[in-house]
Formats: sequence, C-alpha cells, structure tokens
Amino acid sequence: MTVSPFFRLPLELREEVYFHYVFDPSGYHYDASSQKMRDAAGLPIDLALQYACKAIAKEMHGLALEHNTITFTTFEDKRADHLDQLLHWQEHEFWDILRRAPKCFTYDILQQLRRLHPDNYTVKYILNASPERRKHLVQDFLPWGAGQPSSMTRRVWHDLVRLTIRAPNFRFENGKKLSAPKRALIEWQPRLWLLPSHSELDSLSRTFFGLRAFSNARRFIRFHFSATTAAVTFLQSIGKSAQSHLRSIVINENRASVAHPESHAQGLIPYCRENPKLRVDHRASIWRTLLVHYSMLHNFYSPRYTHLRSNLMAWSATSWVITWIGEALLLKATSMPKSSYTLNLEGSSDLTQQIWDHLKRAAAAQEASWEMVRRGDMQLSNELFVNLGRPYLHIAAELPRAVREMIVGTSCVRLDAFKGELWDVDEVIATETRIRVKDWGQFFDQVELDQSDLEHGQAGLLGEFCVAPKPHKVPDTSLEDWDHSMEGFALLLGEKS
Repeated sequence: MTVSPFFRLPLELREEVYFHYVFDPSGYHYDASSQKMRDAAGLPIDLALQYACKAIAKEMHGLALEHNTITFTTFEDKRADHLDQLLHWQEHEFWDILRRAPKCFTYDILQQLRRLHPDNYTVKYILNASPERRKHLVQDFLPWGAGQPSSMTRRVWHDLVRLTIRAPNFRFENGKKLSAPKRALIEWQPRLWLLPSHSELDSLSRTFFGLRAFSNARRFIRFHFSATTAAVTFLQSIGKSAQSHLRSIVINENRASVAHPESHAQGLIPYCRENPKLRVDHRASIWRTLLVHYSMLHNFYSPRYTHLRSNLMAWSATSWVITWIGEALLLKATSMPKSSYTLNLEGSSDLTQQIWDHLKRAAAAQEASWEMVRRGDMQLSNELFVNLGRPYLHIAAELPRAVREMIVGTSCVRLDAFKGELWDVDEVIATETRIRVKDWGQFFDQVELDQSDLEHGQAGLLGEFCVAPKPHKVPDTSLEDWDHSMEGFALLLGEKS
C-alpha cells in the first residue's frame, strides 16, 4: 500500500499543518439560530481536510475546538417572549400567595425551609424573631434577601411558597383553595439557563389557562435569550470528548435578555469541572445588558407614556452592577473552579469609572457600618437587616470583600476603571455623614451619572430590541419634552430626516 507523502512527515510537522489549517485569529462564532459555527464574517467554517481520510480525521479530532476561541452572543427567539411571560406570571402567583395567605407561613413550614437551606442567614433571622414579627419579616424581608445573591434569594422564598401550598389544609384567608393550574405554575422549576422546548412552554401555557400578554407592547419587543444559554445549548449538543478539547470561550452578553441572565453562569459549572482547562470569559455590557430593561420598552409603547427619563441615578446603576457581582461571587461558593471563570463588566471609560467610584464608596460605607456595629457605636437592629434587602438598596453582603479583591487584582470580576487605593475604615467613619444604614436609601440621592454616551445608546436601542412601529401620540402638555427626549428614537424610526 502506497503511503501518502504527507504521512511521511513527522507527526509534529503534520500537527503544525493542522494548526494553521484550523486556526482563525478571530475565532469561531456560534450562530444560535442555526446552531452552526461561523467565522467572524458569518461564513461557514471549512474543515473539509479532516474528511480526507480516517487517519487525518483521527489526528485532527478536537483541534479546531482546542485552538480557537468560540464566541457566543445573545439571540432572538419567539420562545424568549413565551418564557418571559410564564416567569412573570409565576412571580405574580408567588406574590399573591405571600399577600393572601400570611397565616399559612407557620413555624413548622419555616423549619422545613431551614432544613432545605441550613446556611441561609435570612431564614435563621426570621426563625429567631418573635411570632408577632415573623409574619412581617416573611412578607417584607424574605423576598429581598438582605443582600444575598438574587438567585439564592429567589430560590429560598420560592421554596417557602411551595412548601406552604403543599400543606394538606392550605387555604387562602377567604377560605378558597388554590386552583390546579396555578399550583402547576408555582411548582414549575425551570433551570433558567436552559433553552426550553416549544412543547414544554405550550404544555404549561395550556395548563395555566390564564396566560396572556401583559400589554400590547409585547408584540413590538424583540426578546432575547442570553449568550450563556447559547453556550450551554452548544455544550449540550456535543459529546464529552469534544467538550474536553475546548480551551477558551467568550460569552458576550451584548443585549438585555430574559430569565435573570445574571445567574445563568451557574449552568457552566459542570462543564468547567469536567474540563479544568476550559476558560470562560463572560462579558456583560453595563449599558446594553445591565441597565436596559424590557420594562423601559413597555413604557415607551404605553399610551400613558409622556416622557423618557433622561437621567440615570447612581444608585440604580450601582445596584444592577452589584447584582451581577453577587452572582459571580456565588459561583465560587457553588464549586466553580477558581481559575475557570471571569466576569468582565464593559462600558465606556467614563461610565465604568463613574460606576466604580460609587461602587467603591458603597463598599467602604458598608464595611464601616459593620465596624461601627462591632464597636457598639451602632445597634444591629431590625432596620439594618430589612433595609439591606430593599430593591433600591440591593447591597451584597460580600460587597466590601469583593471590591477589595477587585482593587488588589484577585477577583474573578473585572471592571475597566482606575481602582485607586484601599479605603481606611476609620477615615470613612469620620467623614461619611450618611453611613448609618437608615440613610443608605439616600446614600446616592441626587447623584446623577454623566450620560453623554448613554443618550446616544438610547437612540440605538429601539432598533435592536423593538420592531419599529409609530410611537403613541403624546399629550400636548408634554410635546416639548417628548420631542427633545425622543429625537434619537424618531430619527431611527425614519420620522425625521
């Protein structure tokens, strides 16, 4: 049998040929819609050489994945709108149980909850409270989590509601039972980073007959799944052998997406554990991902909408950044290998610097508050815990440590800004006038971020997240403000030239 001249070359040289054949400096880009790999220009990847013969196929196995970075981005899908509606209705039912059946959250139920979450200090705090305060804390405190990561908070209070409705004699205060469709919706526990099937969503919608769109505005909005969902979908589609060859993936959260995307990296943990050589670069655009909400787009299409809020308060931006940081820190506590994952919060230099300055100030104030409690200069009151969990005050319990690690460069979270020096707690106590927890609601009050670049970003949002219908007519009383605020949107819609 004649041996090809190619196979007369040493294996090291053949591997060099394979490397130059498969390597693309721009890496591979996963098209979630077609579930195919593309190059940076959107063209199919050419790997025809590996099909030349069995020997070459064997030698080239896994090299394309090993030598190229694979990039995943958010993707539009009709199921995203469907899933978003179901999750909103489910959340509505959780709140409805919390509001209409407060007497059903008994001490025995809370004990069961503690067995499910033995290390959760929110549950411990409620159990140690007096019976009179327990009801108040369950309703007004537990859903906010007192500074714990948002996914952990949701899991705890959702488990409480599920334990409650499973009690044999569960009734609302008016004596009514929970309907079977609503019970099915509450018991539904999707893994939010997975791409749901059409049949799963349709089945649940048929069961929960009350599903309907929240507003007509939904038909104008383009809903997206997260880039992490795209990555997990790809990893599920390839075998363990192919997974073992992966070395570098970039997950680019370049648009707002459904189903709490800040927590989706939890779905990567098993793959990173099985492949310790895999490195995940998780990128989230502060403006396009963290600060853009579908609710803003709903408001834009509402007939009652009269003014586009043009200011961005520091507490709002800081709170959302803290939410993502909290979820990244949670990964380390849930068995994500230390060197496998990095979260990069991206934005313009001015925006990231402003957010970092406020983030650092919040961390310093929080650490100073704990120190004052330790010294006995401030009492560890109920107000301290309850205020920590408020949505406008979502301060992560681990924030001071996280910010310190970002300053010294040991954190898995990256933010492109001048970090400065570590703060001195005694100096913070002496200089901050609003350091006490009761004042944290006004800690950044009236502090507005400079938005010269954000206003340009707002003008581009409509094309990315919305179909472009004509906006509703606005009352004449606000036409001047409307025209000024909506100039960018109008240009995009072609209503101005």
